[in-house]
Amino acid sequence: MKKGLLVFLLVCCLITFSQAAWALSGPTVRAEQGSMNAMLISDHGFSLGGDYGLNSELGLTAKVGTSFTRLGIKYQFDNNLALLAGLADSDPFVGINGQRGLTNELLGLYELNLTTRRGNLSLMYDLGVRTNLNQKLDLKAGFIGYLDDRSSINLQLGVGHRF
Repeated sequence: MKKGLLVFLLVCCLITFSQAAWALSGPTVRAEQGSMNAMLISDHGFSLGGDYGLNSELGLTAKVGTSFTRLGIKYQFDNNLALLAGLADSDPFVGINGQRGLTNELLGLYELNLTTRRGNLSLMYDLGVRTNLNQKLDLKAGFIGYLDDRSSINLQLGVGHRF
């Protein structure tokens, strides 16, 4: 019942703010600073992810989990958009990562990656919202999945820590 209510609330947010996109890791890269995310993903268990800035424009990004594993680089174009490239599982991917402020307390984030999952072209997506608890800790909720011949959509909930 709680899961259904949370999905309903997230869908309402997505419909209400349809001009914005959503996800769980922002495009911002800061030299020698980073972030870590711990997420519970429906039907797939636990996922850990993070970003670390090598300089003010280039950073490393990673996510490790049951079926959502990737390692790549992130190039920040501006405060709201970054280009991504790397490996998702053992397949190459290229994509974008962005953000948009929805309210003073709510940030919408998105990540869209094209990959050749199991030999077929696939769109890997990560859409959600984030709210800060304090300057270093935040709560996140959203959806993660693939659009291909084995499409999936999974709810994810978790926390993030900036260092």
